[in-house]
Amino acid sequence: MNKAWSLAGLLALLSACSPTPLPVPVSPGPGPAATRGLYELQVQVSPEGVGQASLRRVVPGALQAQRLTAAGDPLQLGAQAITTQTFTTTKDGAAVRHISTTFAATNVSGASLQNLTLLPVVLTDTDGDPGNNATAPTVAGTPFRGVRLFDGSDASAQAAAIRPVQGQQVDVRTGESSDNVAATPFIRFLNVTNLGAAAPAGLSMTVQNQGWLAAETLGPGATVPVTFAVDLPIDRSNPRGQPFSFSLMFTAAEDVTPSEVGRPADPAVVSGTVSGWAGGSTFTLTQQVLDPQVGDWVPLASAPVSAAGGALAAAGACRCSAGAPAGPGLHRAGRAERRQCQCVHRLPEVPDGPGRRAGPLHEQAPDGSAVRRLYADAPLRLKGTATCSGFPEGSYRYDLSLQRGWNLITERAASVGDDIIITSRSLPAGTRTRLRLAQQAPGVQVKTPVYGADLTLRAGGSVAVPFDFLQRGTLSGSVTVDTNVPGITVTPGTLTFPALTAQGVGAQALSTTLTFSAAAGMATYQDGMRLTFRQGGQFVGYTVLSLNVTP
Repeated sequence: MNKAWSLAGLLALLSACSPTPLPVPVSPGPGPAATRGLYELQVQVSPEGVGQASLRRVVPGALQAQRLTAAGDPLQLGAQAITTQTFTTTKDGAAVRHISTTFAATNVSGASLQNLTLLPVVLTDTDGDPGNNATAPTVAGTPFRGVRLFDGSDASAQAAAIRPVQGQQVDVRTGESSDNVAATPFIRFLNVTNLGAAAPAGLSMTVQNQGWLAAETLGPGATVPVTFAVDLPIDRSNPRGQPFSFSLMFTAAEDVTPSEVGRPADPAVVSGTVSGWAGGSTFTLTQQVLDPQVGDWVPLASAPVSAAGGALAAAGACRCSAGAPAGPGLHRAGRAERRQCQCVHRLPEVPDGPGRRAGPLHEQAPDGSAVRRLYADAPLRLKGTATCSGFPEGSYRYDLSLQRGWNLITERAASVGDDIIITSRSLPAGTRTRLRLAQQAPGVQVKTPVYGADLTLRAGGSVAVPFDFLQRGTLSGSVTVDTNVPGITVTPGTLTFPALTAQGVGAQALSTTLTFSAAAGMATYQDGMRLTFRQGGQFVGYTVLSLNVTP
């Protein structure tokens, strides 16, 4: 469902909560084109928390980029760190040591490097014979080697817990950390399948699909600071039981697809290249805003998409009535209560048709989480957990620091049993985003009656209810429907959806009537009833109605 998740009354977006399916996985577009040598970042942290770092090139890199012609390694990295810092912070209730170190990177190739990205690599011994290895392998499945404790003993078992991340900054009041947007961006979910990675002798090399974006464009002879960073869990009561030293192995690559690394984000602008675009230049990207006064999505701004998939559209402000905030947005911040005019905007679905793929456009943060833009007419700090009476299976967790105007937020849904936890967080100003064209999995969405609508009938009786269904992805053909309440049957038990045709923005709809019957002698029932839709035995959707049965 390409609909922004509701912010449960706290953000004055929806009058009632609605269910949110988990995001559909998307296939990454083109990624870094070719690697540039192998490097080792060596890190040491003293028991007092003082860090030291150094860099060395392990093996020369053959020049493999298609556009570069000069011989040799095009990248020169400083041997000693410009700065190294380390601090202990708290993440999700656990103590974590953060280490970040900055080096100078110089382009010595004689040509510009585009989207220079530094990616961790895993080195594996191919035959078990260390005598024929050009360099030592890393700990299995990780880009780390030489992991040792303060007394020099081996700590390889802890290598898997060390995570490459973006450089962080710590809030000294709370002890919690957040991304430092001034540090080198750490980009996840890159496509590395086409990398020409040359492994050292005796080893195989696996390039991880994440890394630090050193520069979007680095001209010949230009130098840029690059900040590497890692997190590792620690036991505050046993500082000598954590790694004292380790090495991170990485390579360098160009990424010629801007959508993979994004652009600096202006919260009022959607821009980038749409990965997987095949629609030519005939499509117009239209931003839509959930307007609290209108109570529906309305067009906000539009701009043509280029033949190569380049997109740019600017957002405007919400339609807020002068002197009267829109929507029921009553917020409690400490002891003060205030109303806010707020709304979000989304990108539309791309229509199916010749040369196009049906599916929604997703905007993603570097960690892959969904991005929304939220407009506020005044600053607001909101942190806590909320529930919604119209969506009892869901809970909402917020960590929002909103400024006046458009703000970037991420929304991530996690399923815990039958419950869904939706987490919304603010993104720092300047966070890079990217656009994805996602092929939706087959699915059924109920448009009407709305989620949580009342259904009342007597034992032994029945009631006919008109339904409007939306077909998502490639769904067509027979779909079964059943309920989770004993004694309640639904007819017909099988729905037949027609083949999908070329669509405008939105999904193909099917209107029909379902009849619900309560068994004779059924006891009083007043609770939710879940309708589940399956195709070939596979789950393709659900909705929940509020059921009231009387004898």
